Amino acid sequence: MDFKTFPKRAGRCLCLEQIEKRHKPYAKVLLILKLVVLVIFADSLKANTMENLQRVTLSEKNAPLEKIMDAIKKQTGYNFLYNSDLLKQAKPISIEVRNAKLEEVFQKNLNNELFTFELQDKAILIDPKIESKISTTESFVQITGAVTDSTREGLPGVIIREKNTKNVAVTDKDGRFSIRVNDNAAVLVFSSIGFVTQEVVVAGKEILNVVLKMNSTSLNQVVVVGYGTQRKANVTGAVSSISGNELLQSASPNISNDLVGRLPGLIAVNASGAPGYGSSYTIRGTSTLNSNTPLIVIDGIVGRDFSQLDPNEIASITVLKDASAAAVYGARAANGVFLITTKHGQIGKPVITYSGDFGFQTPTLYPKLMNAYQYASTRNTALINQGYDPANPAQAGLFYSDQQLADFNTGKIGTDWYDVTFKKNSAVSHHNLTVSGGSKTVRYFASLGFLDQDGMYDNINFKRYNFRSNVDAEINKNLTVSLLLDGRQEENNAPPFTATNIFAIVQAQSPAIPAFHPDGKPYNTQGSHPYEMIHSAGYNDGTNNVFNGTLSFTQNLPFITPGLALKGNIGISKSFIDTKTFSYPYTMYNEDASGNITGTKTVGSATSLNQTDTHNQSITSNLSFNYDHSFGPHNLKALLLYEQSQGTGFNISGTKANFLTNIKDDFFASGPTNQSLTGSAVLLDTRRSVVGRLNYDFNGKYLIEASGRYDGSYIFAPGHQWGFFPSVSAGWNIAQESFIKDNTFLSFIDYLKLRVSNGLLGNDNVGAFQYVDQYTIRTSSGPVFGGAPASSVYYGVYPNENITWERANITDIGLDGSFWKGKFGFELDYFYKRTSDILWQQDLSVPATFGRALPDVNYAIMDNKGFEIALTHQNQKGKFRYNIRAMASYSVNKIIQIDDAEGTPDYLVQTGKPYGYMVGYDAIGLFQSTEEAQSWMGGKEFGLNAHAGDIKYTDLNSDGIIDSKDQHVLSYNNGTPKMIFGLNLGANWHNFNLNVLLQGTAKSTFMISGQGRYMYRQSNNNTFSYLLDAWTPDNKDAEYPEAWIGSNPINDQNSNWWLRGRAYARLKSAELGYTFNDTWLHTKGINRMKIYLSGFNLLTISQLKIFDPEISDSAGQYYPQQRIFNVGLNLTL
Repeated sequence: MDFKTFPKRAGRCLCLEQIEKRHKPYAKVLLILKLVVLVIFADSLKANTMENLQRVTLSEKNAPLEKIMDAIKKQTGYNFLYNSDLLKQAKPISIEVRNAKLEEVFQKNLNNELFTFELQDKAILIDPKIESKISTTESFVQITGAVTDSTREGLPGVIIREKNTKNVAVTDKDGRFSIRVNDNAAVLVFSSIGFVTQEVVVAGKEILNVVLKMNSTSLNQVVVVGYGTQRKANVTGAVSSISGNELLQSASPNISNDLVGRLPGLIAVNASGAPGYGSSYTIRGTSTLNSNTPLIVIDGIVGRDFSQLDPNEIASITVLKDASAAAVYGARAANGVFLITTKHGQIGKPVITYSGDFGFQTPTLYPKLMNAYQYASTRNTALINQGYDPANPAQAGLFYSDQQLADFNTGKIGTDWYDVTFKKNSAVSHHNLTVSGGSKTVRYFASLGFLDQDGMYDNINFKRYNFRSNVDAEINKNLTVSLLLDGRQEENNAPPFTATNIFAIVQAQSPAIPAFHPDGKPYNTQGSHPYEMIHSAGYNDGTNNVFNGTLSFTQNLPFITPGLALKGNIGISKSFIDTKTFSYPYTMYNEDASGNITGTKTVGSATSLNQTDTHNQSITSNLSFNYDHSFGPHNLKALLLYEQSQGTGFNISGTKANFLTNIKDDFFASGPTNQSLTGSAVLLDTRRSVVGRLNYDFNGKYLIEASGRYDGSYIFAPGHQWGFFPSVSAGWNIAQESFIKDNTFLSFIDYLKLRVSNGLLGNDNVGAFQYVDQYTIRTSSGPVFGGAPASSVYYGVYPNENITWERANITDIGLDGSFWKGKFGFELDYFYKRTSDILWQQDLSVPATFGRALPDVNYAIMDNKGFEIALTHQNQKGKFRYNIRAMASYSVNKIIQIDDAEGTPDYLVQTGKPYGYMVGYDAIGLFQSTEEAQSWMGGKEFGLNAHAGDIKYTDLNSDGIIDSKDQHVLSYNNGTPKMIFGLNLGANWHNFNLNVLLQGTAKSTFMISGQGRYMYRQSNNNTFSYLLDAWTPDNKDAEYPEAWIGSNPINDQNSNWWLRGRAYARLKSAELGYTFNDTWLHTKGINRMKIYLSGFNLLTISQLKIFDPEISDSAGQYYPQQRIFNVGLNLTL
């Protein structure tokens, strides 16, 4: 049967019918949402034809001008730009207007003998009232240039004014501007929210490039939070964020590798350097026995993957770490939340940018294998250690002869299987093209990206194609609609064996045999041949096509009350995963000295083909009322939101074997037997939620936030499907108190805020439908009829009808500050988290005679606590600007309650210990002689005779025997580091820029195991060269026990002898760039050009000397982490 002819309804089950039934109420909700949008749209269009100007409602008596300005900003979204010294001259104002035009308010109600008010796009300029200098001649001067921040990134929306005139301009998306001034002596004033206002004298220059400094005292930076944004000064939760521009400083092809060391509390491990692989994350360490994976939210839609986004698409990434910040995501937020926001267009002419880089990759660290001479001579020593005698004719054939050793030592014979199988370096390249711009009514951002990453061996490759289109349209002054579309195609190509298989086979090959015969045929290794596994055994290829679409609207409702808005959002995600594995046997050859084939060996079973298609779809929609208004010094924000989501999917898989040939990789080419077809339809997820949040602040000084989410999940039984997850937080902007503001001695304090929060979050990341009876069908055992066992139905796991959410109660205390006009800053956090009702096994205390598998139960409890610190410093000395950001985090967990069986040895009791601790034996050295070995514990360890060179263990329980009862806790760490740190350094000098990230961990351990700690796993297997430092009578200070063929039960025990610390400090990324002179670029039609060199995982200093400290496999059978060197080019047209 051709795979393409599989019926579309294959794999359909009762579950799919249930899904279709559940779609009916969902469709009604979508229909209602559409009708609401249409009604509002029609009403807004009608309103737009009657009124084109922004209107406000104000009622104040003898109020400060700043208060009036704040109220106008709340109602219109317009920002005010002014000189703070100028406003000190303003007199109190009384005003009473309702639904008045904004210009009318300025002209009639705020008419002031000192000031003028002028609208410029979305900004209101306040200037001193003077007579405009209007040139009566044609002697004006045209000035062009660019405005950037300290990182040389263009700043959009900067207001440029000629001092004491009405001449004004605004920078475009790339920070470029053009303005006419009256003469060459003009003074230009550059103003932007969040930056220090700067005055520049034209002095006859026609091109000006201006760098604005951050003004930390303004604290108007906007931070993305759940379902909205907040000013950084008003955030009361534990939140860390990073801009998309910072992500572009890394040479890593996967953005999940770019966050480590940049955000406090974020623990990342890059366990594999294989093409397409990234890092795994936890936030603030391990806090549950189940999944610790954070929730991912992209552009307001939950559950999408961000690791394969193109970094040029990202505007910012925010991490929500405490209950206050994450409570609006309720049942899935217990492990923290990632909020990813993609880029949008800005008002201005189209800006085209291209970025491309090319580079190569090499492993950071991977241990060398023994060469032929090392292998043969050490193997001879191992045989002697095990009692074999080369002088015994019956045993002499086991040893390598002196002539063979000489040939190995001179290099006449020998194979480096690592070099045969793997490339010295592999290529990687990345390209991206973006177009952005827009008018006052429509703004757009579009992006195309391509990544091509090769691997360490042939026939392994990862390609990724990304596209994105974000369009925002202002239908009228009250209605904004956005359409966000993105997609990607991932192509994974590899041999039909995993990287673990290939590295294990390379380790196993004897270096004393050749890889190929002189005629190029593969040599018969008697086992597997790693080169042929890669080149002659087939392929395992896969594609993942992902499409996401999000439609949203914001409808302001000033006709109901100022500050009220209705927002809607619907997102759909689809993925199509197709994998195809075609595997076939390969042949190795025996040849005589003349090149004649004397024998062959075929490795692998019959040619087979497996093809699997998996389709997933999810739909998320929400509708919310948002309120943001000020009443004098009282500022109020509120959110009320309804959200629902549903995910469905199916997969179908076909397998056929016994192909007559491997020429054709289609199902019709196979034989008539050995075929199978499986398929299923599943309900992946369905939820409904109601979210509420209330923010209040008094004059920006005293802050309070209360939020909660009422979640319903399909995972649990009726009666347990709903949970409420509330939080509360408060903040105190201490620097606004008079005892600091009016204190000359404390004038260096720009900002100081105390934060406190507490809340309850949920975790339902467990298996669904555990509350129903489960059954299994057995075909290999049961009643026998006709000489064969009949199929029988047996009970499965006992159901748990009371299964419910894990609950995490989190307390956070934080302090943020900024000093000396933003030169120095800090963030401090202490957190304590107790996770209760953890779903876990409770069968150790139940007799095995119960007769049925027990379900997981909500009973376990775990604590997690720690602290975070971030320090910043920035300054400028002439043309040299620099910035420093250092961060460190520490966390430790403890199991408070878990099922420990009665009579469990102390070292195995989990209660009171960290999760995943390591146990083993206390090694006190190596036996230096046979006499010493025989005199210790009767000459036996673990019931075996000990020898000189074996590990000597402590008899912890003093019973005169070395056995399992002598174990104890070796390390309270399971590999997840307790401490992480990062140091970000940035510098600019003239047109040069340098960015460096140092990152590392501490309080982390690693246990060498398997082939990583003993030689010659099987008789002819090779081993790592670091084991050459093995004990011999002439090398009694050796690091490793005596050489041995195969596993030595005395030495192959978990003990502190094999335990290693893996704290490390790494030069994670570095970039050195040069931006070319703008004058030269303009003659070429280019606005900006930058060339740069960058690197990733450049240098590592580690306690672990033999493997990369982020190793995932303790025996070394893994794809190593990669060091990357790139050269790149950025162009802006």
